[in-house]
Amino acid sequence: LYHLARQKDWVNYSKLYKPSADRNLQCFEQTANYNQGKTEEALAKAKTLWLSSDSLPPVCNTLFDFLFKSTTFDENLITQRII
Repeated sequence: LYHLARQKDWVNYSKLYKPSADRNLQCFEQTANYNQGKTEEALAKAKTLWLSSDSLPPVCNTLFDFLFKSTTFDENLITQRII
């Protein structure tokens, strides 16, 4: 899966991905969804990851960039994350 993500082979990544506790793989999954046109699903799950109290790996930054540029991102989400 990591190889497919590095290659940005999102179609095959999605075919092979199984739900995982690995935050790297979760962020890659939503990046794959976003790049395959499943933007609403990807952004909804990106919000959940963004609001988690866990420290998140750098690979999530690409997913968060999509979230930050979307119309669903606002100051309220920033406040919720800080809290």
